[in-house]
Amino acid sequence: MKTLTIIDTFGFFFRAYFALPPLKNSDGFPTGLLTGFVNLIDSLRTEHSTDYIVFALDSKGPTFRNEIYADYKANRDSPPEDLVKQLPIAIDWISEMGFANLAKEGYEADDIIA
Repeated sequence: MKTLTIIDTFGFFFRAYFALPPLKNSDGFPTGLLTGFVNLIDSLRTEHSTDYIVFALDSKGPTFRNEIYADYKANRDSPPEDLVKQLPIAIDWISEMGFANLAKEGYEADDIIA
């Protein structure tokens, strides 16, 4: 039987970033999130033998939840700058590695997964 793994991309990226110590390359660019991302891919391929991997992404901007509750995520702190710097690279890697990614305007990754 074939297996499908769907990843809440930003949830994973935040987890990977905060799970590792602050890592930087020789130029001083932060790499903790990117290192965690590569480790996840390796783990999924070697330890879990998944056949398909899909990355679910949050859409940019407000979601339907903001229409229901205007203060949705209003008290959430901004992400660390070192994490933000790595996001575009990690998102590009998803496609460059040949994985599918799904996003729908007005929805978050967990909505897509559900």
